[in-house]
Amino acid sequence: MATRFHRLARESTDFAHWKLPVAAVLAVCFFFAASIVLVLGALMVVAIDGSPGGVDDFLDATARFDLLDPGIFAFAMVSIIVMVPSVWSATAIVWRRHARYLLSVEGRLRWGWLARCALIAVGALGVAIGGAVAMEASTGPLTYEFTGRSALMIVLVLLLVPLQSAAEEYAFRGFGLQLIGSWVRSPVLPLLVTTLVFAAGHIYEFWGLVDVAVFGLTAGWLTIRTGGLEAAIAVHVVNNVLLFVLGAVGLVDPTGEQGDLGPVDVLPTVVAMAVIIALVEWQARRVGLVTERAPQPPRPVPPVGPAPPPRPPMTGPPAGPPVSWPPQAAPPPRHPVVPVPPNAPDYPGQLTPGWPRPGERGSGDQRVRRW
Repeated sequence: MATRFHRLARESTDFAHWKLPVAAVLAVCFFFAASIVLVLGALMVVAIDGSPGGVDDFLDATARFDLLDPGIFAFAMVSIIVMVPSVWSATAIVWRRHARYLLSVEGRLRWGWLARCALIAVGALGVAIGGAVAMEASTGPLTYEFTGRSALMIVLVLLLVPLQSAAEEYAFRGFGLQLIGSWVRSPVLPLLVTTLVFAAGHIYEFWGLVDVAVFGLTAGWLTIRTGGLEAAIAVHVVNNVLLFVLGAVGLVDPTGEQGDLGPVDVLPTVVAMAVIIALVEWQARRVGLVTERAPQPPRPVPPVGPAPPPRPPMTGPPAGPPVSWPPQAAPPPRHPVVPVPPNAPDYPGQLTPGWPRPGERGSGDQRVRRW
């Protein structure tokens, strides 16, 4: 059976329940280590700059999380971007074969599909955000300014926000969905948990968090339905770039710190997300997008042949009558028997005078000497 995105880890041939939890712990450790290095590096830069109150001002701006300050904005974006190497390296250490499937069911980022989704997001979010600005303009004159600081902010937004948005999608919708989806089959729980964790990472007031939660649900839905992070990354990048560029000139508040937000302010986001979902799914069917991974080959098992027949018990030959052997002839003597002449001397080799003397010992002497 084909596999949907949130089940890619569970339905792999080399899956083990301990792999993604261990990778999550490693990723958190790597992320905190990188964050400490970033903080120390930023403090060193501020100290070397030598401006009066530099370190105190930096710590104060960090505590206020002033994203309209170029230095704090760059620091905040980089501190989120480091989630990508943290998650990837942790997954590669524990389960290198699966690291690429955190991107899509095809094990890669589909750039053509990403560009198509970006065009859809520009149209839908451009109308929604532009409509919200127009509604605000109808209640009073708009105030905006474009300064050198605004230009620097726009450059930083264009350079860093795409990476920051992709990092959040890689961590929450890529790793997060598959971590929870490896334990449950339904996509409902992975969607809810990752959305709550994603919203909790934003320092907004209540309706601002609701707005973020609507976006998180949309990103998770698009990831599962399209089989990859491309649609979620495109929508996230376009949304954040538009908000921060308009915030750089003072037209909107991209930080969500306004205290007068209400359900009406969430309505443009809800409508825009619904339109994006409909258009993305329509385009996915139109281009024949691969949204599920093909079934994986079964895990190889060692061949098992037929069982060998049982070995017979160790028994001796059947009992029978005793065997009688015929008598054997005596072996021949080792030395030949040589007859000794009757008149031979008593000791061989000693000849007596006149030997042999016929008739001396009598012809009947039959002595035998063995040599």
